[in-house]
Amino acid sequence: MFVIPGAEELTRFTVSAIAALQAEANTEYQTLLGETTEENVTRDKLDRLKALRDFANDSQAEVDGRRARSAELAAFQTTPEETPAAEAEATEEAPAAAAISAAAGNESRAAS
Repeated sequence: MFVIPGAEELTRFTVSAIAALQAEANTEYQTLLGETTEENVTRDKLDRLKALRDFANDSQAEVDGRRARSAELAAFQTTPEETPAAEAEATEEAPAAAAISAAAGNESRAAS
């Protein structure tokens, strides 16, 4: 029988170790679910199925959280293509260019 680690214990495992635990839990879950019928279902079996499902959810949340934090870290480690100052200048120039184009359009209509 698979020993289910608590959600707080998952932090001590690597992602690959969590994947192995998930596979082991899934095997037990599928086996138990497959052999449990309306005729032989017990509270213990239902509790075990629930505990295995909860572990699957908790362990996936742990892996997803690690991946999200890893992606966030990677964003800090990359060099941005534009500096914030260059982006600010481009933003300031865009309205000015639009105003110049609009004024030029008005002048050409006035000249006609």
